[in-house]
Amino acid sequence: MAGWYAEFFNGQHLQGDPVLTRIDPWIGFEWETGPPAPGVWQDDFSARWTQTLPLQTDHYRFCTMSDDGSRIWVGGQLVLDEWHANSGIAYCGTYWATSGNYEVVVEYYEHGGDALIYMWWEPH
Repeated sequence: MAGWYAEFFNGQHLQGDPVLTRIDPWIGFEWETGPPAPGVWQDDFSARWTQTLPLQTDHYRFCTMSDDGSRIWVGGQLVLDEWHANSGIAYCGTYWATSGNYEVVVEYYEHGGDALIYMWWEPH
């Protein structure tokens, strides 16, 4: 699978069946005050993206810039937890990896107003 497996939920808590699934080539969206797709609410929605990434032995920074909350899990470990109202501030968490494939999960929720999320990672 190339890209991020995306699941969108109506409601802020990633609960129930997703109202939309798709493959996104990257996580970088500015929906402003509109919905991310037909069938997804424009406010009070949440999303989860999952992908397996090959990482080399190194320290990594995993970052998001979002409006509102975001979390990142790497290999089952929570490395970023900014699950709160936010207006587009960037946050990063660190992770030490040995060479291999790691499942990375990015979670996001939108409360109201503008909606955006960007996610990136880099060795550091």
